[in-house]
Amino acid sequence: MKSPYLKMIFISLFLASTLSCSKSSNKNSTSCNFSYTGASQLSADQQVQYFAGVTGAATIGSVSYLDSAGTTTVKNPALPWSVKVNLQQGATTSITAIGSAPSGTTINISVYADGAQVGTSCP
Repeated sequence: MKSPYLKMIFISLFLASTLSCSKSSNKNSTSCNFSYTGASQLSADQQVQYFAGVTGAATIGSVSYLDSAGTTTVKNPALPWSVKVNLQQGATTSITAIGSAPSGTTINISVYADGAQVGTSCP
């Protein structure tokens, strides 16, 4: 008979501690400095497309990507952002974004190469 009471007390304490640790969504922001690099080298010479975008009020201060001349950086890109570049067989794709993502928002970067679009996001 004590078991149901102990379960109720445990559940009540768990819920109270979980709810008391929640954070205000309007005061939290995550600084993002993250990259996506292709897992393998390109299988052939091809046009690659890089993408960057956000949800909500997230912002991107700069995007850097690999092109045939090396690394190119775009500051304060208009969003959503994309660029097409030509890369040679054996090259590895790479994109980096730096920005800020308030709670509940994300920054997304991706690459379309070798017939597939892959990427990552922050947070």
